[in-house]
Amino acid sequence: PFLLCRTPPLGAADTAPRPRPHSTFAPSLTFPEDAFCALEDEAGDMSWVRKLHFSFYFLDKTMPTAVAQHIEDMRRANPDFEIRVWGPDECRNLIRDKFPQYLSLYDSFPYPIQRSDFSRYAILYEHGGVYADLDYTFTHPLDDILAWIDKMYPEQQAIVNEAPNRFLKRRLSNSLMLSREPHCPFWTHAMSKATLGSGTSIHQKVMSSAGPQAVDRT
Repeated sequence: PFLLCRTPPLGAADTAPRPRPHSTFAPSLTFPEDAFCALEDEAGDMSWVRKLHFSFYFLDKTMPTAVAQHIEDMRRANPDFEIRVWGPDECRNLIRDKFPQYLSLYDSFPYPIQRSDFSRYAILYEHGGVYADLDYTFTHPLDDILAWIDKMYPEQQAIVNEAPNRFLKRRLSNSLMLSREPHCPFWTHAMSKATLGSGTSIHQKVMSSAGPQAVDRT
């Protein structure tokens, strides 16, 4: 079984969300179902911050019913986690108050998705926890997933997803990222690597500015 999967865009008019395996932590997120059995008593001792962060309203002003239901499903499946949806105002306020040295760059991004990308690193630095795009569905409770990560990578403070990309082949992605605690320096280093982007297309500029290539450069 997969620990997580991605769905088609939630709320798409012509298709219902159908989970499909799409992402892995290096080396892999697949393992026998009974791998969780030995971890049941360890989840309560984890040092991971129990926060789950989402980003929305940068591109759409109204949240589709399917997206809202997805967030509520995640809340019910992970009752011990604080779940927060970050919008443009909250993210800009975070940059202004905690990272004023980057506010000029943040305000200079020509596309809203660049501000969403950049703010994810600030959120994880300031709060810790898990950031996930809203097309991710966790097929096990987050406590179980984090307990497995604790067992496999006990010293790891930050984890970044690796996901296929038709433009960049296989690279790190900022669509799913985890920070054991606040103030991990990896995230401020990622912010320091952000630029306004380069390339001839919007996609190239977005990917190369504060998106996946910024994480790749970190």
